[in-house]
Amino acid sequence: MVELMPTESRPPATVAAPAGWFSVVALLDVDDFVVSRLARGPEWAAAQIATIEQLTEAERADEPLVSSLYRLEPDEWIFVLSGADPEYLEEAAHELAERLRARVAAATECTATGGLGGVVGGPDQVE
Repeated sequence: MVELMPTESRPPATVAAPAGWFSVVALLDVDDFVVSRLARGPEWAAAQIATIEQLTEAERADEPLVSSLYRLEPDEWIFVLSGADPEYLEEAAHELAERLRARVAAATECTATGGLGGVVGGPDQVE
């Protein structure tokens, strides 16, 4: 079983969403991290993760639609974006995933993949 490690959240994802409120998930996954950690060592891996943690926290703080951020050990982050306009929300999630992918590539020795879920009726509906 995978355990989610929540970072600061606003508002709590366990609260039922108001009518007309939507959510979408954006996933950031570091490519080949486990293999690279084995090849390059734990110090290298810790430095890469620390940098990516700073990037994800900065994006969470800068993107007002991010309602929650979770870390999945060892190399994934899940962003839940919420808002009233599903089309804008989907566009914002796509842009967030692209920004994160580009920032990881520029700031670390890693590449990353972004993935998006479908827009659903609130944070309690995301998978």
